[in-house]
Amino acid sequence: MTDCSHMVDIAASLLLWDWEASGQYTAGIAAVDSIVRVPGHTCKKMDAEVSEGLFKTYLDHLGLRYERHVPVHGDKNVDFRVEGETPVLCDVKEIRPSPTDPDEIDAYSHLREDLRDLRKKFGPCKPVVPVLLVTINFSDRLFTGFSVARAMLGDVGAEISPDGRGDIHHLPRGNAVMTRSHTTVISGIFVFDCVPEGNHALFANPYAAYPVPDQCFPLVRRIFVAKDATEERLKALANITFWHCDTQTP
Repeated sequence: MTDCSHMVDIAASLLLWDWEASGQYTAGIAAVDSIVRVPGHTCKKMDAEVSEGLFKTYLDHLGLRYERHVPVHGDKNVDFRVEGETPVLCDVKEIRPSPTDPDEIDAYSHLREDLRDLRKKFGPCKPVVPVLLVTINFSDRLFTGFSVARAMLGDVGAEISPDGRGDIHHLPRGNAVMTRSHTTVISGIFVFDCVPEGNHALFANPYAAYPVPDQCFPLVRRIFVAKDATEERLKALANITFWHCDTQTP
């Protein structure tokens, strides 16, 4: 590495590459996923009651037993305790448009804040079962798995030198919410997707004290993220998209 080499954090920029020649659509890595627009749709106003109702309907459809509004510490509670051989605590949150610009969405910031808030709910009382943040997109923009991975494991960057650009990777000091010693109480993020076929995904925390067993939510895609993920893996995450919800979503 030469003296003029430096690290560029692409959390503040956009890297695009074109796979159309291989039959795949053009994809992008973006800090703010609103760069990808969903034209012609006006999302209806949503609230927490509706998002919890969507998740409740999903659990009912699967025939899963659950308890609502489960106390965890003091006056704090989580929205669901899904019963089973291994119970799972689930807290449902929404990703909304930017309060300053309804045409923008910052899924990365929403997820980071929701992860921190969920961790704080437990205070000193650490749960001994898996815990999931369930997130639902209530904006009229899509977001990608890349933003989910960044929110969990920190920003990404690349080394720039006169010889060119190095591989994109998670930065060692990338402002990660989840590390070996931090936020291990949360087992992952369950992204509740609002397309009709329900293309839900569970992003597992590699440092979770209590991982979600495979038999829990067996039909949900498991997306494994890692601090040492390769550039190709990060690109692949940018191709995983999650669409907006409306009140007509079954």
